[in-house]
Amino acid sequence: MTGQDRILIVAMTDTGGIGKDGKIPWKMPSDQRRFKAVTMGHTMIMGHATFKSLGRLLPGRRHIVLSRSGNVDTSHMGIGNAASSLLQVVTSMEEAWAAVADHHRVFVIGGAQVYSAAEPECTRAYVSRIHDNGAIETDTSWALDGKWVLSAEAEMSAGPGDDFSWGWAHYLRDK
Repeated sequence: MTGQDRILIVAMTDTGGIGKDGKIPWKMPSDQRRFKAVTMGHTMIMGHATFKSLGRLLPGRRHIVLSRSGNVDTSHMGIGNAASSLLQVVTSMEEAWAAVADHHRVFVIGGAQVYSAAEPECTRAYVSRIHDNGAIETDTSWALDGKWVLSAEAEMSAGPGDDFSWGWAHYLRDK
């Protein structure tokens, strides 16, 4: 689709850590509210482990899940027939892009392998930086490939329930 907005959206520590044991190792309700506001009403592409870590379908969003086997166990999620239209399982990034060809705005929400596979096709990146001063132990890291130009940024104080202060930055693909 011409003009499609393909956006990476990632939260990471200042050192690039994005996960620990398949989960996000921090509590940041302020960033979660921002994620919800930005992705609501749009389609999200994610890997199987990221989908599993959600534990449910996120309301108001379509979920495209990459799985090498083409199967995703949703039995623990209580997904009924109506909600199943919000979930599609694909086996490749190419199949994911084809599944969203008619969507104006698509978010890639992780994990590291999916970010790396999707990044060359993305036009924007929304990055939340968790200012943990090295306190968070992570086992999964990821970084932008350097072909991006900063377009906006802001620093945020820790809000109610947040483990740390944080900031966000928006990047555009450098052509």
